[in-house]
Amino acid sequence: RCKFCSDPVINEGKWRGYSPEKMMEKVAYLYDELGVRIIYFQDDYFPGSKKRFVTILECLAKYKRTLMWGTLGIRADTLSKLSDEEWDLLYESGCHTLEIGIESGNPRVLASLNKAETLEEMTSVNVKLAEYDIKVKYTLIVGFPNETIDEIKDTLAYAAELERVNPN
Repeated sequence: RCKFCSDPVINEGKWRGYSPEKMMEKVAYLYDELGVRIIYFQDDYFPGSKKRFVTILECLAKYKRTLMWGTLGIRADTLSKLSDEEWDLLYESGCHTLEIGIESGNPRVLASLNKAETLEEMTSVNVKLAEYDIKVKYTLIVGFPNETIDEIKDTLAYAAELERVNPN
């Protein structure tokens, strides 16, 4: 949906992922046969639906944090919908690294990008993540067409605030 993203063009607006069962078959092979203990899911939108995501977390939690994982693609609005129990499950599943696309610290720029997330959602997710030993990488972009210097400064100030609240 975001205006700057190439994924809708490349994938014709479709997201496809393995079923949780198929994915866990592959994870089990890596863990049991190859001794892999850290997995990085290279997916623009790893969770898919919330139901799929929670099922994956439940499956990964069976490894009791002997298997750690991270992902490049997760949205703050997805995380903001997790219950307290699901947040605990996220940690128990072995999550150690998340990359979240914030893009801008300015509401007008976010709206112009069709980001469909709010700074409030992003802020609340950052506060929640600070409760867990999960490393977070926020991606930010400056220099969008029609973005002002003051809006760029908003993004830089927002990034500093995210880090102040959550040193992870």
